[in-house]
Amino acid sequence: MGTPLRIALKAVANDHFVCADRNLNANLPLVANRTAVGGWEQFDLYQVMPDGSLVPLELPAGGGGGGQPQPPDTGGGGQPQPPAGSDMINLASAGVYSSPPDIAGWPITVKVTGVSMHPGPGGDRPGIGFGFDRALPEAWKWPSNPSNPSDNYQYTVWALAKINGVWAAAAFIQMWQGRESTGAEGTFTDDFPRDWAYSSRWGPLYQHRPTVGETMAFFVSAGNGRDQSVVTSVRERSNVVTVVMPSGWNSEWRF
Repeated sequence: MGTPLRIALKAVANDHFVCADRNLNANLPLVANRTAVGGWEQFDLYQVMPDGSLVPLELPAGGGGGGQPQPPDTGGGGQPQPPAGSDMINLASAGVYSSPPDIAGWPITVKVTGVSMHPGPGGDRPGIGFGFDRALPEAWKWPSNPSNPSDNYQYTVWALAKINGVWAAAAFIQMWQGRESTGAEGTFTDDFPRDWAYSSRWGPLYQHRPTVGETMAFFVSAGNGRDQSVVTSVRERSNVVTVVMPSGWNSEWRF
């Protein structure tokens, strides 16, 4: 987790700063009674994510926006939304299984713009498919073998489920160059325990059966992340997005 933006709060009513004096009764409300800013008059800003975790709010890179923090996007629903291209959950709080353990620290260089879920085996793009804000970089491929595109594992699909109140994450599906979706034999509730999390090496995800209405999360990482503990191509990933498992296991989401 990064360093949060630190601010002071000044009351309009009396032009004094709000203070959280530790020498006072902890049950007393905060009051604006200080004329200068010291340690007790400084506050860190965090955004509450949809899963209840906290993500620090930081200044844009390079001090964008005139060096001022931007107000959170409510998405028209009254609830703060993560900035475009940022994780929708706190990935650092997730347990990682049979996959690169430091994945939360990989830079986000590609934004997920869409996720699709369609039952299989026939039909258009069965399984899970992704849309991105740009073409995936050539450097993501592992190994790079232009003569045989099926050898080029361009990215790996990760899935996360919240089990017993804790997010569990793993890299499952290797997506070679030109592969449009993960594929499916039936609906995701049957495919996930059978074709994704079929081994105990994926910890609490093992044989997890998603249910309608459950929130799950997805993202992709460069190269091959399945059963890896190190970087295979470059240390880059997409942002994490969350979706609610749909009735009929057939839906598309835009971000």
